[in-house]
Amino acid sequence: MKNVLKRHRSKIMIILLSSILLGCSQEKMILKKEKFVVEYGQSISTKVSDYLDNKDNFLKDVKMIVDGQNEEGKTYLSIGQYKVSFTHNQKTVETTVEIVDTTAPEFKDLKESYKVNLNGKLDITQLKVTDLSKVTLSIDDSKVNYSKSGIYTANVIAKDESGNETRKDIKIVVEEKKKDPGSSSQSSQSNNSSKGSSSKNKSKSNSSSSSSSKIDESQPDKKNSITVTPDSDSYQEFNNGNNYGWGGSFEWPDEWE
Repeated sequence: MKNVLKRHRSKIMIILLSSILLGCSQEKMILKKEKFVVEYGQSISTKVSDYLDNKDNFLKDVKMIVDGQNEEGKTYLSIGQYKVSFTHNQKTVETTVEIVDTTAPEFKDLKESYKVNLNGKLDITQLKVTDLSKVTLSIDDSKVNYSKSGIYTANVIAKDESGNETRKDIKIVVEEKKKDPGSSSQSSQSNNSSKGSSSKNKSKSNSSSSSSSKIDESQPDKKNSITVTPDSDSYQEFNNGNNYGWGGSFEWPDEWE
């Protein structure tokens, strides 16, 4: 009787151990999500435990394969959807990893205000923007009057290929047209020269008139006086313009011969 009981116990133990071993070998891979989302520019995780909800002893025998390659020279995938498969004991489960771009461009070293000439325009190519994808720059300057000096508000927009955009307000200073200092100086010199010439001519004319009509009044007798007729074309200046004179002709009075 005792031998019979021992045989039954042995069979029960074998059945239990077989059930346990069989149960371990038949553990199924359990996905934590059917779809995983990763931001563009970030590397996707290669840790199986981030995708499967199984015990560590089971996960160490799972192989992971990503159906995609990183961008050239980068450590991350392009925007899109990729199939990721997990294999254990010839059994495979699959999930999807989607790479999305939800990050808007950022302006770099953007100034509060920009100066432009009268009737000019702001060159938006001088604005710097950082983003992982191609960015288009534009400006809303509908409130700026470029034909009138003043300070105006404009809005610059940076938009990437995924439709993410950033808007910033800036001031546009429309400056008055600057006068040419050389032109002003030449005009002043021209005016001064004209005034000087006019003054000299006037002095010349007055002196000529005075000399032509002047009679030596120191002598009461006209017989002792000489009348000089100056030549107006012989006017000359000397001593840096401080002195001047004319040439002329005169006749000796008969009484002096």
